[in-house]
Amino acid sequence: MSESLSTAAKALQPELVRLRRDLHREPELGLELPRTQDKVLNALDGLPLEVTAGERLTSVTAVLRGARPGPTVLLRGDMDALPVTERGDADLISRTPGRMHACGHDLHTAMLAGSARLLAGRRDRLAGNVVFMFQPGEENAGGARIMLEEGVLDAAGERPVAAYALHVSSAVVPQGLFVSRGGPIMAAADRLRVTVRGTGGHGASPHLARDPLPAACEMVSALQSMVTRAKAADMAFFTGPDAKRFSGGAGYRVETAPAVRMFLMFNERSGHPGADEKVRRAIAQAVDPAAFGNAAALGRGERLTSIAEAAVPCVSKDASLLVKPDAAAARKALSGLKVTVAGTNAIAGGAGNTYVQAALRAAGADAELRNLDNATWSTEVLGNQGDWDVNVMAHLNLTLTMTNPASLFAGEPAPKGRNVGGVRNPGIAKGMGAALATTDETAKCEAWARAQRALLERVHAVPLTAVNTTYVFGGRVDAMLPGGLFDISTLVLK
Repeated sequence: MSESLSTAAKALQPELVRLRRDLHREPELGLELPRTQDKVLNALDGLPLEVTAGERLTSVTAVLRGARPGPTVLLRGDMDALPVTERGDADLISRTPGRMHACGHDLHTAMLAGSARLLAGRRDRLAGNVVFMFQPGEENAGGARIMLEEGVLDAAGERPVAAYALHVSSAVVPQGLFVSRGGPIMAAADRLRVTVRGTGGHGASPHLARDPLPAACEMVSALQSMVTRAKAADMAFFTGPDAKRFSGGAGYRVETAPAVRMFLMFNERSGHPGADEKVRRAIAQAVDPAAFGNAAALGRGERLTSIAEAAVPCVSKDASLLVKPDAAAARKALSGLKVTVAGTNAIAGGAGNTYVQAALRAAGADAELRNLDNATWSTEVLGNQGDWDVNVMAHLNLTLTMTNPASLFAGEPAPKGRNVGGVRNPGIAKGMGAALATTDETAKCEAWARAQRALLERVHAVPLTAVNTTYVFGGRVDAMLPGGLFDISTLVLK
């Protein structure tokens, strides 16, 4: 009885590991891979294959003809490396500075050579032909196109009925697991050159010029946020208007929800500038919510009128309660004032935090920024274990209620309670208590209105923007969005 394919593969493993490491130590770029080609030819030597080398590139094409009639199938592996400098164990890393097999093509090449060895050993049972395509120039060099032009699809005398390739993804997929999908998979890259033309002008009259830089920057931001490969995906997330293409489309579920609600909070404990209502009001006057929204959400968020978005029951929509931007008034109170701004960098890299610091500096304040990772921000700011005066709050509100954000301004101060800034305003707590004590919806909203009036009139918070995310699910998948957030544990295949 002949050994199984898996047993033969395991026996071949040490040889393929050596081949992969040899390839990894000597990476080559583009279409010319002479040392890589030599290693492949040596690995195939002695097998019953019809081997052909490329003419315009260092490709290798090998044909295995089965002992029985059947269709032709093509197996493909790429061989080129990337212009990257590798650091690590000197015995294993690339020996050529500035070149590295960072995309796994060394493994693909070894896998394909191993496949040729395994299938050649079973030629007597093979029905049909196998074409092994060792391709240079996968990384933007057009190697596949040249191999097609040189006849790789006709190497066996008839066109393949199917072509197969694998791509290692060790950082994403657990070892031993194969993943695929119907339709397109993986990514491709193209280049687009755009020239934005403006007209010059005088610095004293910039309104008469046409500055191409803002337009070019907006184009870059919009293109970066657009998921151009949405048709190849089962689900996609958008932070801009690009999801409109799916609206009303058959087979798509489209859900838009605020991912985070952003507003300013103050450390109102003794010794901090936020303990003074006049300072809180001046900071609110210095910060323009529209400019903040442009920084944190590319201008695509929902302008908040309270500490929750408009869809939350009983939220205040009374804009008269909000402090209007007034740079001149802000300067009178903030000039020379030391203020520490803190926020998470998880939202747009902390761009909104940076804007708040810049706005306070423009108003004359000596503003320091602490742009923190989520863990540090949660501990030092939300838990009040660190130094901060102004918190750029990014709130999830998973319950979609007023209770969740309002509890950040009432009760026991952090770290014992949820009262982040140590706010002392009986009106907030009284309104909350009345809202939670009744089941009558009208009475509940009236109570919440009183609580929000107490909060906003005393400037315990400065509402800014809700960063909206649109989720598009294709016909094959579905998931739940508790509080506007995608929960991967609820993802199901239909």
